[in-house]
Amino acid sequence: DLHSFPTRRSSDLHIAGFAVTGKDIQRLPTTTRNYTELAALSPLTKGTSIGGAKGGGAGYLLDGVTNRRTVFGEPVSGAFPVSMETIREFEILTNSYDVTNGRGSGGVIKAVTKSGTNTFHGAAWGFYSGNKLTGNKDINGKTIRNDYSVVQFGASFSGPLIKNKLHFFVNFDHYESTAPYRAFDFNFEGTTQEEAEKNLSITRANLDQVVSILEADYGIPKVQQYGEISTKVVTNTMFAKLDYKLNSRNTLTFRYNYQSFDDPRKKKANGILSNQYKGYEQDHSFLLSLRSQLSSTAWNDLKLSIIDNVRENRLMYARSPEGEVEVSSTLSDGSAVKRSVDFGNQNWVPEVIASTSYQLVNNVSFRTGKYNLTFGTDNIFTQIRDQLTHNQQGKFYYRSIQDLQNNTPWRFERKIPIGDAGGRVRPQVVETSLYGQVETNLLPNLTIAGGLRWDATLLPAKPVYNALLEQELGIRNDVAPFDADNIQPRLNITWDIKSNNKHIIKAGAGWFASQFTTQAFTMAQIDNGINFVTIDARGADVPVAKWPEYYQDFNNVPGEEYLESLNLPTPPAAVLLLDKNLQTPMTFKANLSYLYGDRKSVV
Repeated sequence: DLHSFPTRRSSDLHIAGFAVTGKDIQRLPTTTRNYTELAALSPLTKGTSIGGAKGGGAGYLLDGVTNRRTVFGEPVSGAFPVSMETIREFEILTNSYDVTNGRGSGGVIKAVTKSGTNTFHGAAWGFYSGNKLTGNKDINGKTIRNDYSVVQFGASFSGPLIKNKLHFFVNFDHYESTAPYRAFDFNFEGTTQEEAEKNLSITRANLDQVVSILEADYGIPKVQQYGEISTKVVTNTMFAKLDYKLNSRNTLTFRYNYQSFDDPRKKKANGILSNQYKGYEQDHSFLLSLRSQLSSTAWNDLKLSIIDNVRENRLMYARSPEGEVEVSSTLSDGSAVKRSVDFGNQNWVPEVIASTSYQLVNNVSFRTGKYNLTFGTDNIFTQIRDQLTHNQQGKFYYRSIQDLQNNTPWRFERKIPIGDAGGRVRPQVVETSLYGQVETNLLPNLTIAGGLRWDATLLPAKPVYNALLEQELGIRNDVAPFDADNIQPRLNITWDIKSNNKHIIKAGAGWFASQFTTQAFTMAQIDNGINFVTIDARGADVPVAKWPEYYQDFNNVPGEEYLESLNLPTPPAAVLLLDKNLQTPMTFKANLSYLYGDRKSVV
């Protein structure tokens, strides 16, 4: 059952949420053995949204510390953030008013990992599914040329290093998905070529002409440019945990989890295959915790967590500008269609989204008379080190195949770096919280818990000051928002009507602060109106497009020298601002529920 969750209180035993035990986790089917998929079993979740809140409003806790990555407010990418084999208990809290649960305005997804015991235990598993076990025809009745398969395998081992003293648990899990990746695939998009050309809004002859021009005159990589290629997406995780019983009152735990994710299925929607790039993510998570019994009526739980996450979009070929050509085609039935074809680079590649988060949590609980009290603090410092190159590649636009043949673009746009701009930016996020809660039985069958939580967020790194912005619009961009008024009172009442755990009324209400996602902070550092100038040139101002030179050396792309040649009195620049009064999202929640049945455990 779930009574083994740390700091679980009696008022939590009848929460408006959903929970799964370790035994149930082993029995429930999932497509990727990702424990977060179990959230779909709750009627209050849809994807990453809990209780109708935005996905970024969900909190993720693993062993009592955050498992949320800051940039988009979700766990790491890939098949799973941590192997399901390591999960002992899983829970979704949507209406729990415990003040120790914070930074999740919609709800909190919690999990506790396994530990070793005095008995050695090992497990190994493997899974395969693929077209080799099924037919060899696709939905159009054509022979499947590339492999479709999912392969997963792993192993775990646990036991004592010193009986009754030191225990270990280790795990490895590998997941790979092999599937075709397509761009303008005439063999797949229709039962006939004519049908495929209609569905793709371009004829094969015109696409062949575009590819021929690009390969002959533009220097694009000479790889397969359209059709179907085989790709493999891979996730690997490694997990290790040590539990050391220092003495009868203190237990020290160390946990490490490594995850990597490799995804080559990335390109522009209208891109040919030489537009392909690769996503890669690597994540290291450390936890050190000390659980102490201070006395027969007092306990302390101290946790220190470090998460280092690097998420990249990597070039597969030489860096270049973007290119787009508009292709007009006449189909076999005489109808006219248009379709853009993209080549060159993606507008945000290369890209690095990286951060290191340090979290310190301490909860002290004690009992005095008929009162159970909890006080604590939860603090996170995040160092961001992002490189976001959105729109810095430059882009040439061509109106037709003939213009592409003549290399006469009608438009060029680029966010041009000034000086040494374009490297990494390093803002920080400081989050702190204090909370306290008291629980008591007003009657033997009536429990009330009330608490107060305070959260604050500081963004100390100010963007570079833009004097022109203040002069023209009266707005300062060099602000360091400090949101310190997130006061969250919470109250929970549980009434066991007949004192038999079968007829229970639960009521609760309270405020819940969420947590920022951080990409906007990075963009405010980049787009300060000083470090970059945005050019959108037409007609005679469009530079000569020297594509082979760009592929040889990206520094040849029109930049500062080209900008000076335009003789603009005040070059335009985009400015993204943070409000100095930026506020963390807050949600008020209340619930009233009646539960009937045996409630000895929540499953």
